[in-house]
Amino acid sequence: MGKKKWTRPRSGPGASLKRGALRLKATKTEARSGKKHADYVPKSQLGEPEARRGRETLVVAGSALKQMTNRQLKKHLETLGHVPQLKTDSACLFCGHKSLSVHGCPPLPAVLKGWSARYFRCRRKCCHKQQHFLSNSPVFYVGRRTDMLPLRQQVAVLWHLAWRTPTRLLRAEVGCNEKRIENMRHRSHGVLTKFVEETQSRSQGGDFQQVEVDETVVQKQKGDRVAWLTFLCSKVRGQPESLVLQQRGFANSLSTVRPIGLSAPPPLTKAEWQSFATEHLQSNTVVHTDGAQAYCAPVPNLHLRHDSVSHSAKKGGPYFTKNCTHKGVQPQDSGRHSFTRGKALPTPGMLWGACFVGTDLPLLVSLLPLRQRREIIEAAQWKTVATTSGALRNRAFDAAVVLARREEAVGALTHVEAVKKATDGQLRLTANAWR
Repeated sequence: MGKKKWTRPRSGPGASLKRGALRLKATKTEARSGKKHADYVPKSQLGEPEARRGRETLVVAGSALKQMTNRQLKKHLETLGHVPQLKTDSACLFCGHKSLSVHGCPPLPAVLKGWSARYFRCRRKCCHKQQHFLSNSPVFYVGRRTDMLPLRQQVAVLWHLAWRTPTRLLRAEVGCNEKRIENMRHRSHGVLTKFVEETQSRSQGGDFQQVEVDETVVQKQKGDRVAWLTFLCSKVRGQPESLVLQQRGFANSLSTVRPIGLSAPPPLTKAEWQSFATEHLQSNTVVHTDGAQAYCAPVPNLHLRHDSVSHSAKKGGPYFTKNCTHKGVQPQDSGRHSFTRGKALPTPGMLWGACFVGTDLPLLVSLLPLRQRREIIEAAQWKTVATTSGALRNRAFDAAVVLARREEAVGALTHVEAVKKATDGQLRLTANAWR
C-alpha cells in the first residue's frame, strides 16, 4: 500500500489552524453564578484586604548584589534580619542581656574594614565577651586571619545556593574552591534543618484560629502495588510559614491497580487524623478540611470545630461544601442527636439532656445539618456584627441558633403542658359526670 499524499488542510469550520493562529477556548461563565453553597464569610461583612508585603521586595538580582557597597550590603542584611543591628545597650548575642558597651574593645578584623561596624563588649562579668554584627552567627563566619572568606563572597555563595547554581559554575563565578562552597552549603543546610524542626514541633491553632488541613501526594512508585508518597499537612490560614508536614506510613500508602489501569491513593484513616491532630493542633481551633470522612471523627481531649470549606478562588471561595457521599459511608449529620433532613424539630429532652450540659457553643453547631447551617448564614447576611473575624462571627451565629432552638423547645414544652392540663380537666369532668 503506497503512502498517502499530503494535502493542505481544509479551511472549513472543522479545519486545523495554522501555526501562530489564536484558538478561542470556551469557558463556563456560570461557574460563579452557579455556586449553590453558602459563603463562609458573608459578602456584607467582608472588609478591605490587609496590605501584605510582596516577596519581590525582598528579592535582589545577582547583578544588583554585586554592585552594592559594603555598607549597602550590611544594611540590606540587617533589613532582611540575617544579621543583628548592634548599638550601645542593645542585647548581647551570647547571654541576651542588654549590656553592650564600646569601652575596651579592640579594632575590627581586616576583612570587616569599610563595613561601618565596630566591636562591642558585654558589661556582665559572667559573660564579658566582645562581639560584632557577625559574631555567633549560624551562617556567616569571620575570623581575624586574612585567609578567611570575605563576607561579600559568603553572601554571593548563599545567593547562588538559594538559586541552585551548579557547583562547577559557582566555583568560577565566586572565585573560591569547592571546600569553602561545601562548608557554606553545610552551614546553611543546618540552619534550615533547625528551622524546619522547630516549625514541625510547634502546635497550631488555639483561640479559635482557622487552620487548613489537607493531604498532598508528592510522587508514586508503580509495581505490583502502587506506593504513594503522601503527606498530611496543616497551616494557619494566612501564614504560609506555619506549614507542617507529616508523612503517612508505608502501610497506609499502598493501593492496588484497577482492571482499567488506574489507581488512587488510599483515603485518610481515623487513627491518622486523630494522631496528627493530637500532635500538631491545640484546643479551641476551627479546622477547615475537604469532604474526607476521616476528618469528621472526634479527637479525644481536644475541642475542635470542623468545617468543610473550599478556598478555591476560581469558584468564588471560600464557601461551605457538601459532606462526603462515598458508598457505604454515613454523612456527617447522621449522628445520634443530629437533626437530619425531613425529621421534626428536636424534643425538649434532647435539647435539655445531659449531652448539652457544659458544652461550648461551637460544638453545638456541629449538631445541625449542613443545609440548615447554610440557611442560617444566608439569612444572617443582612445583620451587622462588630467583628470581621470569621471564627467570632460564626460563634455569634451559633449562639443565635442555639437560643432560637431553645425558644422553640420551651414553646413546644409549654404547648404540651397546656394540652396535658386540658386533657386532665376533661377526664375529671367525665369522671364526675359518671359519678
